Amino acid sequence: MAKRYSVGIVGESNYQAAIAELREGEHVELVPEPDNPHDPRAVSVRDGEGAVIGYIPRSHWLTAALLDEGKPYTARVERIEGGDPERPSRGVVLDVAIGVGQAASPAVSPQSATDGPKGRLGLSPDIDAKRLAGDPKKPNDWKAGCVVLLVLAMLIAYCSGDDDGTSSSFDETGMSIDEGLDDMTVAEADSEATDLLTGPQRNARRNAESYLRMTGFSRQGLIDQLSSDAGNGYAVADATAAVDSLDVNWSAQAVRSAESYLQMTGFSCQGLIEQLSSSSGSQYTLDEARYGAEQAGAC
Repeated sequence: MAKRYSVGIVGESNYQAAIAELREGEHVELVPEPDNPHDPRAVSVRDGEGAVIGYIPRSHWLTAALLDEGKPYTARVERIEGGDPERPSRGVVLDVAIGVGQAASPAVSPQSATDGPKGRLGLSPDIDAKRLAGDPKKPNDWKAGCVVLLVLAMLIAYCSGDDDGTSSSFDETGMSIDEGLDDMTVAEADSEATDLLTGPQRNARRNAESYLRMTGFSRQGLIDQLSSDAGNGYAVADATAAVDSLDVNWSAQAVRSAESYLQMTGFSCQGLIEQLSSSSGSQYTLDEARYGAEQAGAC
């Protein structure tokens, strides 16, 4: 049975003309853009004419469901917000059904990357009606890249530090690193944390750590990713216990998410705060969202 979810999109301020033509209930397409120069995991939202109206938030669980798991879907416009004197810019919330329809297919331009008209992100604005299926090995490419980046980040964190020779309390992923502890002590501390968890909770914790190495997540967003039927499918209680067993700087995560959004498109300070804190966005607390937007340079 299909599960339905409300999903707020991002970047709408750049596509107001296309959004003005949208109607609630209209079907839209979610189109991966593996050749997007700003984010190879970008998933655009396109209307029936192929015009981009925005993007799925990069840290949203739906991105992983579409790109990594190939979940079939259908999507339509649930509601259009704004477009009035108080909020002139229009925003879009989608109604996405997972488990029915077809898997998302990547955008394929009928022209080469050097020929023909280009859209805002440097891609052809056209959608090939006969899009080719992506390389079946493609979804794993980013994982290898993440592993390489993670190893480099760990080496940098190990070799660098403050003037007194100690490292900072949190690494660039926002996850805690232990100061002045040898490998055995760190292993023992980690073992103590996991000893209190059940088997499913330990597995959920491993998944959570993998997600946090990949991109920024809020506490609630990570719990939703782990417990969603379109995500990992853990029980909410197990997902919550797993996430709360980790030592995570959620404000640092908000900075990572904010930077990802800004790499994809432009945001005002208030717009980015709203996106980071929205229940249909990244679900950070308002303080975390404000901190993320400020540190990312949007305010």
